[in-house]
Amino acid sequence: QGSPDCPVTIPFADAAFDVVVSVGVLEHVRETGGDEVSSLQEIYRLLKPGGHFICYHFPNRYSWIEFLARRTQRFSHPYLFTAQDIRQLVDATPFQLLDWGRYALLPRNIWQSAIARHPRWGPLAGTLYNVTDRGLGKLLPWFCQNYYFVLRKP
Repeated sequence: QGSPDCPVTIPFADAAFDVVVSVGVLEHVRETGGDEVSSLQEIYRLLKPGGHFICYHFPNRYSWIEFLARRTQRFSHPYLFTAQDIRQLVDATPFQLLDWGRYALLPRNIWQSAIARHPRWGPLAGTLYNVTDRGLGKLLPWFCQNYYFVLRKP
């Protein structure tokens, strides 16, 4: 049982969903008294057999952006993760790991506010920025900002 501040049980029936998506959420459950394994177990309960859990924006411990953010006292995540951490989380649940990877080597917020809003050059600049980010991310994946991973309920 959970308190109103920190629910342990999500108020949906077992096997209610085909897909559950977490975008920048799972890494914050400890901040409210939860933990990642318990959260994954609850998500497992919510998924139908064969259902998928998709997690994005899971912060990389070796991200150069997180490194700089911590040293400049700007927003940084209190909990950071490695590929091994993801494997250990999955191993603590009945989920199957289908895919995982790192992405976002370049900072996103800077170009969105400065470049992408330009009426003439914004779309082209955004496309070039994304292509550059993907290319650099393939060359230096260890330093990308985030992980994604996809799990399946057998």
